[in-house]
Formats: sequence, structure tokens, C-alpha cells
Amino acid sequence: MLPLALLLALRAECSWASFAGPATEQLQCEEATVTASSMLLQARQATVKGGFDADELEARGAIALVEDHRRGLDLHVMHNQGGHDPQDLQALKSWMGKLDQMFRDRGMAVTEGNSGQQPAHKEQVRYNEWATNGHLSTLCETGFNAGHSALRFLALSEAHVYEFDLGEHPYAMPAEGFLTDSFPGRLNVTWGDSTRTLPSFHEAHPLVKCSLMIVDGGHSYEVALSDLKSFAKMAADEHILAIDDTPCAKSYCEGPTRAWAELTASGCIEQLERVPMGAGRGFSVGRYASREC
Repeated sequence: MLPLALLLALRAECSWASFAGPATEQLQCEEATVTASSMLLQARQATVKGGFDADELEARGAIALVEDHRRGLDLHVMHNQGGHDPQDLQALKSWMGKLDQMFRDRGMAVTEGNSGQQPAHKEQVRYNEWATNGHLSTLCETGFNAGHSALRFLALSEAHVYEFDLGEHPYAMPAEGFLTDSFPGRLNVTWGDSTRTLPSFHEAHPLVKCSLMIVDGGHSYEVALSDLKSFAKMAADEHILAIDDTPCAKSYCEGPTRAWAELTASGCIEQLERVPMGAGRGFSVGRYASREC
């Protein structure tokens, strides 16, 4: 039976591979983790029948964590990586509650999907890993929306967060105010059409280099393509790129999916991972192979 320590080590290696490793290494990690999960299932079956050995007893601890909303392994990996303690995720949960309470107090309903929702659990886990791996210094994101993903990185890292958003939702600017007051000096939100504001921002601030870029703004092909091309010029030497709403099958996924596919086919982006989360959610991960897309 696979010892818990080895399973955690595999999970930690895969977390790093998803940030900066080649796609082949990532696939090997994922296959190893699937094997480990299968072994844990065998251990669980053994515990039901009784008569388990010492290794199975050790695996039972992991099973309990997996069943706790499937968050336990990720919490322990973060702790073992020397990143944030699991208590930090409890603090994040508290911050999310405060943000949502602020909306309720103002009579505001968040109408657009966001990374704080349960259907986006895989995305939440990945964001947590990126925030806590010690390599994140600057986050750049299109699509601030209600501020949930910005809050996740502000709470779990020391990164400076640059957000670009149309500002069309009534709750967007109150969210900016809440986060600015809560994390002074670390959040910069640029309001307006990102197809214009991103190039203008880069021209005005050429020294801002993004170690993590998330494209989660306009869902049209034109906007997604423009955001991806603009971020190419803002990427740090060591960076990761993520785009939301691909792979998925809803109509609002078509634009991001087409833009991502076009730039990966042209060699501008090296795709590292595709993570489906049902018909209406998904995200893809990569990095820029060229800064001139």
C-alpha cells in the first residue's frame, strides 16, 4: 500500500509541474497521482472489511482528508511545501465570507459566475497552489468581476494584483473598495475595455512583469484574443498563463476556446493543461513560447 507521505510528495510535485514543468512531466505526475488515488481506494475497501495493515492505517488518514470536501491533501501539500499553513485557507474562507456579506449588506446579488463558487473547485485548488508555491510576485488578470479570485491571491500570497475590468457590474467597484481597504497597497484595478486598457497600461508601466496571468474577461473571440496577445508582452521570464471558460461547451466558451486554440496552433502559447469542469466551466494552462503573438 502507498504510504501517505509518498502520495503527498507526488501531489506536491504535480502542483509544481502545473506551474512551470513540461507537459510530459505534468502528465507523468497526473498518472502517478491517479495510481496513488486507486491505492487509497483499495485501502478504504480494506478498512471496511477490517484486517488492514500499518500502511493501510496510514492511508486511512489520507482518505479522511479526501472525504473532507476533497481539500485535505491540498492543504497538507501547501503545508509541506513550506507555503501557507492550512489555517491560511480558513482565513481565506473568512475573507470570502466578509466579501459576500458586504454584498448582502448593500443588497447586491453577484450575477456572474466566479472562482469562489463550488462548481469551480478544481480552479480554486489550482489558484491556491499558485498563490502558495513561493514563485508568485505579480498577478495580472482580466475580469475582476466581484473580486473573488483577486481576494484569493491577496489573502494567500504577498503578490501585487493588477486587475482589468469593464466595471459594468454594480458590485465591481464596491468589491475594489473592500479589497483595497483590506489589503492596502497591493491592488490596482484599471476600469475600461481591456482591448484598450491593457496596451495602454503596458505602455505606461513597461516594468510591470506578470508572473501569473489569468484571462477571464470578455467572452468574445476578439476580446480573448486581444487579452492573450497583450499579456504576452507583459509576461515575466518565469510565468504561467491561464484562461477561463475553455474547455467547455456553452456558447460563452466559444470565443475563449477559439482564441486559445489559435494561439497554441500558431506556436505563441505552449499548452500545459486543460481542465474541464462540466459543460459550462473549465480552464486551460500554458505559457508563452513567444512574446510577439
